[in-house]
Amino acid sequence: MKTSCALLTIVTVAVMGTPIAAQTTSEAARVDQIAREAAQKFAEARTAGRTEADEQTRPTVAPPPPGVRVELTLDNAVERALDRNLDLAVERLTPQTYDYSLAGLDATFHPNLISTFGTRSQTTFTRSQTAGGDILSTDTLTANNGVQQNLKWGGGSYALAFNNTRQEQSDLFATRNPVLNTNLFMAFSQPLLRSLRTDAVRTQLKITKINQEMSETQLRATVVRTVANVRNAYWDLVFAIQAEEVAQNSLQLATKLVEDNRARVEVGTLAPLDVTQAEAEQANRRGTLAQARATHGTAELALKRLIVNGTEDPYWSANIEPVDRPTYSTETVDVAGAVRRALSSRTDLEQSKKQVQSNDVSIKSLSDAQLPALDLTASYGLAGIGGTQFVRPPGSALGAAPSQIIPSGFSDALGLLTDARAPGWNLQLNFS
Repeated sequence: MKTSCALLTIVTVAVMGTPIAAQTTSEAARVDQIAREAAQKFAEARTAGRTEADEQTRPTVAPPPPGVRVELTLDNAVERALDRNLDLAVERLTPQTYDYSLAGLDATFHPNLISTFGTRSQTTFTRSQTAGGDILSTDTLTANNGVQQNLKWGGGSYALAFNNTRQEQSDLFATRNPVLNTNLFMAFSQPLLRSLRTDAVRTQLKITKINQEMSETQLRATVVRTVANVRNAYWDLVFAIQAEEVAQNSLQLATKLVEDNRARVEVGTLAPLDVTQAEAEQANRRGTLAQARATHGTAELALKRLIVNGTEDPYWSANIEPVDRPTYSTETVDVAGAVRRALSSRTDLEQSKKQVQSNDVSIKSLSDAQLPALDLTASYGLAGIGGTQFVRPPGSALGAAPSQIIPSGFSDALGLLTDARAPGWNLQLNFS
């Protein structure tokens, strides 16, 4: 393009410098000679001006062959965009991430099962004769089970525990050896003011649910926006192709005019200046065609980015040929119906409403935090004991031999537990 402009400039200057009355056949040959010399000098200067860096930046790999031509309708383009568009694929993941957040928050209110099983052995030196020996060995077996749960409604919590231990000692004065202890413990805690209506976890749970609904609304908005972008890109491509065709036809007409003017110059019915002007117009239209081709490529690339999921997609390397053509029709717009539909269906309004709901939840949480704390705590427990029992006569000396040995086991401890012979309960209010 630059070479053509330079040649046209040199030729125009040379021709303008010659009086029109003196333009003969010899002068036309002289103009052609000047044009050839100018073209040769420009080519030599361009070759000499190339640097080593320019050579290194040239691509060393041959470009891939052009892809096959694919006919594409507008409906097919929209369908491919809904199935393969990367922005939509990313947006679809957002509601799923909230599923994990909700599951993590909701797990706070699931029952929590607790079990502890262990054994321990300890040997100590005694410091008193009531310890039952110089060295005291204690073997303990523990088996505890329980459940805890936070309640979603009311903010309370409860705990239920069933604890069991078996302890065997080398104590000569023990009344039971081994001794089996079992107890059942129940506790309940309920806030009466602060944290009754809501707390941090329940507030976050509600806000996360609203955020998930907002993400689903955002997904619908992205779908609508993507469909609109695909339609616009499709019609832009149709326009670019037709504009390229118009530019190509215009160049052909300009080329035909140059040929006709040269023929008229040869027969002497037209001045050489008219040939130069026709060539200048031909160069302008060649530039218009190059720009139209670039616009065509850009429009095609914009459409591909909306309907493919990566460069490995076959449509990325294919040449897309849109099949549909726009149709024009007049329709009457129902303004009132359009306003009602906008108020009920616009995704931005729906998101704003969801944001107001989220703000209301936050305000309720802050208002609840201003209340004093008043918590009710209640607990109830039962205990049982078992194990071989050593009965000594009343008034016998310390360490005397037992007069009676009563066998006992875990079932006896459970029996005492169910009989509720050793209950314990607690009820209190905590205020702050």
